[in-house]
Amino acid sequence: MLIAAVLRPSDDFPADRRAFRRHSVNLGANFDFDGQPSPVSCLVIDVSQGGAQIMGRLPEGVVDAKLEIDGFDPLPCRVIWRTETKFGLRFLNEPKDVAARLAKLIKGE
Repeated sequence: MLIAAVLRPSDDFPADRRAFRRHSVNLGANFDFDGQPSPVSCLVIDVSQGGAQIMGRLPEGVVDAKLEIDGFDPLPCRVIWRTETKFGLRFLNEPKDVAARLAKLIKGE
């Protein structure tokens, strides 16, 4: 009985509800947004067709921007969450378009 209770999903550990599988990439990139004279350097921790997790500092108030990964066209995106050292992006392009543009990074989706 104890084993069943341990294996049963609980509210403490909700199921991953992401629409697309994440791919760890750890790539240097730039984050370009209005009001900044030059892009902000950052690290793309992981990426999917739907968005990316970024390590870097982001000024308050930034919502829409472009993620610039070396060797790829800039991707329009929206900041959907942030902490002091990381932030999450949702790409504004259709997922199929993102997958085509980032085909070298996103495989098997």
